[in-house]
Amino acid sequence: MSVQDTPEQGDGASAPHTPHRTPFVSLRRVGSYLTSHAFVGDVSGGALSGFISITYGSSYAALLFSGPLEPFLPYGVAVTLITAVLGALIVSLISSLYFSVAGPDSNTTSVLSILLAALATQLTDAGLSGLILPHVMLALFLSTLATGVMLYLLGRFRMGRWVRFVPFPVMGGFLAATGWLMTSGALGVIANTPLTLDGLSRLSVQGPTPQLFAAAAMAILFFIVMKRSRHPLALPLLLVVDIAAVYAGLALSGTDLATARTEGWLFQGLTDIRVFSPWDLLTVTDIRWPLLLSHAGDMAAVMMVATITILLCATGMEVATGQDMDLDRELRGHGVANLATALAGGYLALLSPGRSLTILRAGAVTRFSGVLVALLCATVLFVAPSLVGYLPKTVLGAFLLSLGLSLMHEWLIESRARLTVREYLLVVLILVVTVLFGFTVGMLAGIVGACLDFAINYSRVDVVQNDVSALEFRSTYQRSEEEQILLDREGEAIRVITFRGFIFFGMASPLLDRIRQDLVERHVLRILILDFKGVDGIDTSAAMTFHKVRQSALRSGVTVVFTGASPRILRILNGASSQTLSKKDIFPTLDTAMEWAEEQILASVEGRLDDQFPMLNEWLLAGLGDGIAVEFLKTYLQPFYLDSGETLFRRGMAATMLYLVDSGRISVVVEDDSGSSRRLASLMGGAMIGEEDLYTSGTHQATALAEVPSVVYGLANDRMEQLSSDHPRLAARFHAIILRMMAKRLRQSQTEAAMARREAVSRRAIERV
Repeated sequence: MSVQDTPEQGDGASAPHTPHRTPFVSLRRVGSYLTSHAFVGDVSGGALSGFISITYGSSYAALLFSGPLEPFLPYGVAVTLITAVLGALIVSLISSLYFSVAGPDSNTTSVLSILLAALATQLTDAGLSGLILPHVMLALFLSTLATGVMLYLLGRFRMGRWVRFVPFPVMGGFLAATGWLMTSGALGVIANTPLTLDGLSRLSVQGPTPQLFAAAAMAILFFIVMKRSRHPLALPLLLVVDIAAVYAGLALSGTDLATARTEGWLFQGLTDIRVFSPWDLLTVTDIRWPLLLSHAGDMAAVMMVATITILLCATGMEVATGQDMDLDRELRGHGVANLATALAGGYLALLSPGRSLTILRAGAVTRFSGVLVALLCATVLFVAPSLVGYLPKTVLGAFLLSLGLSLMHEWLIESRARLTVREYLLVVLILVVTVLFGFTVGMLAGIVGACLDFAINYSRVDVVQNDVSALEFRSTYQRSEEEQILLDREGEAIRVITFRGFIFFGMASPLLDRIRQDLVERHVLRILILDFKGVDGIDTSAAMTFHKVRQSALRSGVTVVFTGASPRILRILNGASSQTLSKKDIFPTLDTAMEWAEEQILASVEGRLDDQFPMLNEWLLAGLGDGIAVEFLKTYLQPFYLDSGETLFRRGMAATMLYLVDSGRISVVVEDDSGSSRRLASLMGGAMIGEEDLYTSGTHQATALAEVPSVVYGLANDRMEQLSSDHPRLAARFHAIILRMMAKRLRQSQTEAAMARREAVSRRAIERV
């Protein structure tokens, strides 16, 4: 049986359904699988990963139940093995990658060890040593249950993509702090001395022990192997070699097992495993709930670290394997796994890239490898629990020490090359605060630091998308030649500023300074248009700044109007000041505001003619220069008489003629995806419509309709060909008019394209923050 014939591989897709499958066919398939290379790969991967899981579990048990909790270590080993069994079984069956397995995790174990040690110390100081075990088990149960519920809900409501928004430096800071906690816990396991000033002082007085020397040497070997070797057998072989070395040393020195336990080479009292079921807590009546609630912040830290760990592990496995993971599915699977481990007496089970990649690199091709990991851990738990008692304490402590040093090396040494100075300082800040004040305070410091870093970065992005005058930007309202000349002359009197993104005080304040300076230096400004169409949100401080802009402008005789603001943004703007915006200060779109501003400027110009737009005859006469030519041309035109609101053509219709506006007003509009219309142009006498569609796509790209009763003349394509045949010189002059019109529109399109490019640059800058 080849790899392609295995029951499951790759992403875990099942084999195609066979309509008439008999039990004999199924038995043959099973037999074929058991004699295939796939089965050998599954067994190899499962066995290696299972051995590592047992070793990890024993190490984490030693860390979790160290110091004042060491007498309860048999319960700790049971807790970690239950976690290894259910984590491997459930996650391997649910995960989006068939080789994924979960189990006890170093990050959450380090944080939980601090919580449990503090809880045990408080109970001992209160003279309640007899209540340590139920309180510790209840703390594990509550942390695991709450984390399971949270992870399942995150996956259930498809919030996996939001988990990816956790800032990378914050993850690094948490993991560096976790590495320090693990290093401290490892020293506690090896020498009963945590990594504190008092502990180091006591160690310096007592002097280093042989166990500490041996553990340091083993930790260096573990560190080198984990950094340089990717072979699946490297770590298991090194563990076996170290365990054998410890026993060889004991044999050569003539030390028996009892003496070895007394001297700290092996764990004392770990000759059996004891299970404390959560249901046993129902019989405990003297639970100190206020004491447990005082550690709610630490439990919240555990939940956050668990979420970050899943994200980092999933990302690492995606990079290592080139396969995408469904993070929502992983979160749901981890939620189910942790709910099960909580109810069974275990604790947090999280995705393990090391154990998972061991399965993959050993040649496993089905989910049976993960099931085998669970079976091996269950065998130790139920059949041969005493084996764990023979694992040298020094080896497990050295393994923990290497894991802690590896995390600190990665995030304090290696990360310096890929992080900015501010990001790296944030990692160091989280670590220092954790060392001085605890993990919960370090977590809060990291979140606050990340928010400040984001604010600093975002404040450097100029949310001003465009800052133009009427010389560069006009409304779609058609103006006569005279009016266009006037607007060219007075164009600096209108200024348009468009915004994009989220605006807060740190970004709005420089805008206020800029406008105040312009008001002093540029005395021609009369109307300032602030466009908020591209704004996603605004805070109250920024809204107050815009009111200050308005007040400064009014004192200089400049009118300020707001356009494109959503109802929510308008509520914030109005709520930020006692001077609310009136209807005359607000326009629905930038185009309508620009049309109004142009009218204000033109109305102030003396000598403006009321009859601005020529009728069709006058416009053609100016273009063709010959009244007879105009009359010849009109014989080829077809008149259209439109009532107000009547459609001339619709978007998507075949473009078979171009149109000349004689009187009235024609709007050219286009609908967006939401169904709302946007005006592209408002045209009066002497305007041409549809020529671009006729010459290019052959299909109308917009809709034209009459704003008021209008008269339009159309020149059909076949009639134009007839004109070219009958009067070639007249047709050439008419085509020259069309070319001049299209060139004018091209210049306008280039201006709009330049504004669009500035908008795209602004959007990309905001997205990079």
